[in-house]
Amino acid sequence: MDYQKILESAFKAMGAMAEINNPYKKGHHKRVAFLSGKIAEEIGIDRDNAYMIRVAASIHDIGEIAIPVDILCKVTKLTHIEFILLKEHSEKSFNILKDLEFPGIVAEIVRQHHERVNGSGYPRGLKDGETLKAAKILSVADVFDAITSDRSYHYAKPVEQALKDIEQGKNVLYDPEVVDTCATLFRDKGLTL
Repeated sequence: MDYQKILESAFKAMGAMAEINNPYKKGHHKRVAFLSGKIAEEIGIDRDNAYMIRVAASIHDIGEIAIPVDILCKVTKLTHIEFILLKEHSEKSFNILKDLEFPGIVAEIVRQHHERVNGSGYPRGLKDGETLKAAKILSVADVFDAITSDRSYHYAKPVEQALKDIEQGKNVLYDPEVVDTCATLFRDKGLTL
């Protein structure tokens, strides 16, 4: 019995669960896992840790199953209360995953994927030195895919526009090494999702 394949199938199923209530996120976890893995490899993160990052990316929004569908798919701007509820998905994801026997610190990577370098992120407002590098990789991959995909509140933007948007947040929202690596993969190495 190939336990690695069974485990990876479980991750895919969990990612699909997170997308089930939001048609705009179809394939999101798969794309984010792929890009997160590519960024990790390009930075030089060892194979085991790159795998752990891909696992975290493949299930990072599992907590969205606890968020009302009308918030997840809202076309207009979220109200303050709705945004507070949406932001709970990172902590909910952590709580779903924390007691499972995942490799490394997958649950903590998932919890931190909306933290920002300047401390403006959520759920805990962590700053640059307090956030895992793996979570910073997931963060950039997640934002890139969100920008380049149709969502209820915006149409997909081209890759170059997404890279410019991410580069504008470099050193403020996003880790500079991760941003530069992402840009290099698309601009210089021809990566496509």
